[in-house]
Amino acid sequence: MAKEGFVTIGKKVHYFYNIKSNENRPTVIFLHGKSFKAETWLSIKTDEFLDKQKFNFIAVDYPGWGLSESNEEYYPIDPNADNAGEFINKFINELKISNIALVGASFSVPFVINYALKNNNVNALILVGGVWNDNLKPHMDKIKIPTLIIYGEKDKTVGLEPAYNYKKHIEHSLMEIVKNSGHPVYLDNPEEFFQIVSNFLNNYFVQNK
Repeated sequence: MAKEGFVTIGKKVHYFYNIKSNENRPTVIFLHGKSFKAETWLSIKTDEFLDKQKFNFIAVDYPGWGLSESNEEYYPIDPNADNAGEFINKFINELKISNIALVGASFSVPFVINYALKNNNVNALILVGGVWNDNLKPHMDKIKIPTLIIYGEKDKTVGLEPAYNYKKHIEHSLMEIVKNSGHPVYLDNPEEFFQIVSNFLNNYFVQNK
């Protein structure tokens, strides 16, 4: 169902997409974890799930991952994830996307937070098993959009402390701890992951369309 695309942001950037532009659907953009890539989201049929929910789907390979070329401008990541946030900004501008929900997973969670702090075109955030970023902590109270925090109960990679930290510092946030799931909760329990995401998107994000 999803198609492949490439854009140039300094160097070649690869992404998957399923966009019904004639239906004015909201768009959910997925970034991946450090050990994964955009194709990971396709492996659990995220594109099909969102299509049924009447959302557009985009999953992008961060520079140096998947089929995106390495680019020293965007990796290593700045302490505040400024360069990662700027990459998201350029990607969104290149594709001319609006009405957005951003999904970060693991190491990309600070990326989407950085972007949301600097841009007002994001209507919702979904943070999945995110690493913690102390540099962003003083600014998180500025996030006023609906935010969903999802962690696996048995996450041994980052643990659950970041989940509670994000919940504490992001005012408009909901937290879900998924039982019998590890760090990649979307792979360990995709059915429950999708149910949680569906409830959030339809109860919070859609209200901001």
